[in-house]
Parts: sequence; C-alpha cells; structure tokens
Amino acid sequence: MPTLICFSGVGGDGITVEETPEHVLDVLSGGDGNPLLLTRNGGREGVYVNPTRIACWYPSSGDASDPIVVPRPFKGPI
Repeated sequence: MPTLICFSGVGGDGITVEETPEHVLDVLSGGDGNPLLLTRNGGREGVYVNPTRIACWYPSSGDASDPIVVPRPFKGPI
C-alpha cells in the first residue's frame, strides 16, 4: 500500500511513495537523521526525503495524486 508523506511548514506539501507506512517507519528509524531513499512512481532512482521535515505519514488510497504543491515566496537570509 502506498504512503502519503506530509511535510511540516507553511503549505503542507507532501509526496506519495510506494513503500508501506511500516516500511517508512523502519527506514526513518534506521536513518540516523540522514536523507531517506524511497521509491516514487516506480523510478529506479527513487526520491530522497529530508527526515527532519516529515510531519506525518499515512496509507494512501493509491488512486489519489500527490497533494498540490503551492509555491511560496522565499522569506529569509540567503
């Protein structure tokens, strides 16, 4: 069952990955704060996820597309 990962911050962006919620927990638990490599859209390369930005994750229905990413103006130092 795919998993929807929601990120913290304004806008609440997120992605859907092919791993189960339990597998995401296993990868997150063993990652020591390093970026997580997860599978997205069957791609071999996958997608790297910053674990410090993950707010929550839960089973995805599989037929829903990824949440709409809302662009936000940058506010902060460069």
